[in-house]
Amino acid sequence: MNKALKNLIYFSILGCTFSSVLHAGTNLNIGITSDYVWRGNSQTKANLTETPDQVKHSPAISLGLEHEADNGFYIGAWTSSIRNPGDDIEIDIYGGYSDKTPNDKIGYDIGLITYQFPGIATDFTEVYANASFLNDMIEIGVASTIDADKRVVTTVFDPSLISDDTRSKEGDTYSHIKISSEIKAFSLSTTIGSTNAQDDYINTKTALGYNIPDNNGTLTLAYDVITGGNSTINGTILSLSWDKSFAF
Repeated sequence: MNKALKNLIYFSILGCTFSSVLHAGTNLNIGITSDYVWRGNSQTKANLTETPDQVKHSPAISLGLEHEADNGFYIGAWTSSIRNPGDDIEIDIYGGYSDKTPNDKIGYDIGLITYQFPGIATDFTEVYANASFLNDMIEIGVASTIDADKRVVTTVFDPSLISDDTRSKEGDTYSHIKISSEIKAFSLSTTIGSTNAQDDYINTKTALGYNIPDNNGTLTLAYDVITGGNSTINGTILSLSWDKSFAF
């Protein structure tokens, strides 16, 4: 199936998602960040030939909508501005099931998510499974790519200079462990993730959150570190974000 047809199908699903779940149990979230960082990599830098420490990063805005049914099933869509070669928007559509064991000691979440880029970047789909323990203080999870278009990237911020790349392919996996705690209006978490792909690497994210009084959203200061990858992805990123959810 070609990329244009896939985008049409996924965007149709996106429209149905937004039009069908606007009722009780639905949450709308908005956010803005100084740097959109995903698994340790900035999605708002322009030049792939430079390291995260050399390139100028840009802010991003995001919008998401999710509905969770009483039986534990959920569906959602999320979109963000990005600044990758040939792309300026990312659209994610996902669905799954989450619940807890009868004694409420273990939570679990399984689902499927597709990442769509209207431009030239790779569209790909993952299945994921997460488990949480000790009142969500500890979380472990794994995601595996089950479908991916052939990736095309540019060596500089010029969509006319396209080269093939096979970094995103079926069978790629990402696993993580997250430890978090909350004290009054503050939260602190550390996430260690491992990407098993052509460029294997480890990313560590430490995040400090603050719930603004009167339900005015959450401020998060995050510090991301990547080690073990190639020279274009190793580095550190400091970002500041704000997000807010609205329940319907």
